[in-house]
Amino acid sequence: MWSSRTRFPIPVSVALLVFGAVVGFAARTPAWTAADTSVSEVVQSARGPWPTAVAQALNVGFGNVVGTVLAVVLVVAVAVWGRSRAARLVLVVIAAGWGVGALLKPLVARPRPPASHALAHELGPDSFPSGHVCLTLSMAVAVALLAWKTRWRWPVLAAGCVLVAGQILARVYLGAHYPTDTLGSIIVTLAAIHLATNARRLGPFLLRAANRRRARRAGPPSTRQVKILLLHAYGMGGTIRTVLNPASTLSADHDVEIVSVIRTRERPFFPVPPAFASPSWTNARTGAARVCWAAGSSRGRRRPTEGSICGPTSPSCAS
Repeated sequence: MWSSRTRFPIPVSVALLVFGAVVGFAARTPAWTAADTSVSEVVQSARGPWPTAVAQALNVGFGNVVGTVLAVVLVVAVAVWGRSRAARLVLVVIAAGWGVGALLKPLVARPRPPASHALAHELGPDSFPSGHVCLTLSMAVAVALLAWKTRWRWPVLAAGCVLVAGQILARVYLGAHYPTDTLGSIIVTLAAIHLATNARRLGPFLLRAANRRRARRAGPPSTRQVKILLLHAYGMGGTIRTVLNPASTLSADHDVEIVSVIRTRERPFFPVPPAFASPSWTNARTGAARVCWAAGSSRGRRRPTEGSICGPTSPSCAS
């Protein structure tokens, strides 16, 4: 299978997918269509019995009916082979690569070349992208991924490239598509496959982007406030002392807050440094409590509540 260490930036795939759609809309313009027609005429000038037979075979072999059968057979064969995870990957690759063509066709709605020049009769009126190229490329990618860690990697990859190139020429040769339709299919298919196979990375990517937006709106962080969190501090006397010593020094120039989640005792193992106000104790014999010590803060304070221990100047305990 494809190495999990292989990485390609998700934003690039999104940009390629959008770029492919933009190319499809641009290809609807008369000037672009005229240029496409000129290239198509050059390809179609090589028509003959043998090229036509090969092009028709590719047309039928990767059409809606036969193409669906081939995709199902490939997925089932991989699953029966005992590689269920690989079968799911093949299914995702084909569904994403072929499906993106079905989604973009009605969206772009580019008319097909004139039927008078076509050797193949298509079912739909929309030309961009080519569904045959999308399916051919998707299946080639799926098979290449299956062979990626074997000695057949490069032969399979080369055969897939030849097959896709043949399908591109066949669609233009038969008059079913313009050249832009087939080349645009390469862009959107590869982008869709990459996004689908890296869907798990999409969530963290969006989360990081949202965090960056929130950070920009919040502005630079305050250098005045210092917050220290201790979990289950009692019973860890050395750890507390290690924290309180630098915290006492920092309190001369900063608003220092230490929050400790503890199992309460009547008193700590040692006195709180003078730089910190002595905490007020409430119901110290029961269960867990939250203790806040603060120094260097001028905020107001509130009366400690049941099960909490708040220093008189603690920002977290201020009213």
